[in-house]
Amino acid sequence: MNWMLGMNKMEQEPFEKITQTQLMEYAQISGDLNPIHIDEGVAKELGYQTNFAHGMLILGLITRWVQDRYKSYQLSSINTRFISPIYKEESLYYSESIKESEVLDVEIISEKNIRKLIATVNLSKR
Repeated sequence: MNWMLGMNKMEQEPFEKITQTQLMEYAQISGDLNPIHIDEGVAKELGYQTNFAHGMLILGLITRWVQDRYKSYQLSSINTRFISPIYKEESLYYSESIKESEVLDVEIISEKNIRKLIATVNLSKR
């Protein structure tokens, strides 16, 4: 995708559905073995629908998503606010809008239209 200044908010596009395998692999690689991320029973005991993704896992996926879309730019910074947990196997959607030159506003929402995350992504020309 080419960089287009003045582009309005994009249609929502399907985003990666987080699997139990991804959660287990990320927990092992990162050393973050908090059971709310990997054990459905513990997460439910604590009042969550099921176990949910590590924040850094989601940031890594967003980073890859943006870099794949804007190949002539590099990601300079990302400022993120997690609004609600991103549960395993939850259908998610990605949308973005151009905030200003080389700055994107990104949003991840669920299939139930629940906002999960908002982020401001700063890009710079390679």
